[in-house]
Amino acid sequence: MHLALVMKAKIGSEVLLCDGSGYDYRTRITYVNKKDMLLAVCDKFPTLSEPKLKVTLYQGSPKAGKFDLIIQKCVELGVYSIVPVRTAYSIGKPDYKSTKLERFNNISKSAAEQCGRGQVPEIFHEMSFKEAVLTMTSEIDNTCYFANEYEERVSLSNIAAVDTASISIFIGPEGGFSKEEVNYMINNGVLSVSLGRRILRTETAGFMALTIFLYKNAEYDL
Repeated sequence: MHLALVMKAKIGSEVLLCDGSGYDYRTRITYVNKKDMLLAVCDKFPTLSEPKLKVTLYQGSPKAGKFDLIIQKCVELGVYSIVPVRTAYSIGKPDYKSTKLERFNNISKSAAEQCGRGQVPEIFHEMSFKEAVLTMTSEIDNTCYFANEYEERVSLSNIAAVDTASISIFIGPEGGFSKEEVNYMINNGVLSVSLGRRILRTETAGFMALTIFLYKNAEYDL
């Protein structure tokens, strides 16, 4: 009852509500007391803040503490969902049990509410490397990429404009990907791309890739 007790909302006041699934509702308060409130729906419309391009971040599991920041900022930027992945160079111990996963999704929810998202991006259970590659490459109408610090021919900024409904970007943990992992992804149709001339921290690389994709596909009104 934050609206009634703190913001002093009254009968007749308009309230904008979000259903968490990409739609907003313009409502009007018809009844209110200290415990209850009734609202009448006046209009329903798609949330303007929700990107049309669905970007899933496959994030190589980083050191403890970094994943919280990755979730928060990627949700603010417009990520669709995030999948932590156990790779060859993942340093931290596996720590994605159900209680931890619940906390990760609460971080996503708080970030989505703070920036006015139309839906709350889902944070999934940690996958193994091969499970992640299989998952991303099996999705229909989805183009898959991985950030490769040794890529010299293909820059993400030059190819980020896509004609698919969704894309997946795989970011390695501290230390990047092993040679075996790079070869496995290429052999399974995941495209190797460069994020630029500088080697970025794992928690920065996802922000960079996500921003490039959404900007190049006219998702940011800058």
